Amino acid sequence: MPLRRLRPQPRLLILSIFSLIEDYRTAAKTMAAATSEFSRREEMLIEQGWGLGPFISVLDVSGTYTPHPVLVYKHEYIDIHIPPDRFPEVNAAAHASLDAKFEQRKAILGTLKKSCMLPWTRKPRRWMTGR
Repeated sequence: MPLRRLRPQPRLLILSIFSLIEDYRTAAKTMAAATSEFSRREEMLIEQGWGLGPFISVLDVSGTYTPHPVLVYKHEYIDIHIPPDRFPEVNAAAHASLDAKFEQRKAILGTLKKSCMLPWTRKPRRWMTGR
């Protein structure tokens, strides 16, 4: 008698499998819509001349060569090309300009990047982290 209670019901198994399939299809449709919207917004950034990543153009006055323009997409690179001890005002203005570019990109793309990821890819699985 106890063995009979442990056996799963075939009807419940089938219903749970179909429920999982339907959940997957719903998640795939949601992800496809979010990915499409994200691509549309990235195309808008490219058309406006902002590119896929925020960047600014600064004058490299680090002293290794004659001053020349370079593209900067990280705050660390601003400090390399415009030394803060020699040009504090220009360095601060470049940091503010790059921050503004990051904010513009965030305003256009919003939080779509996270919604484009499938739910099971947002957090690494235990076997991926080595725990």
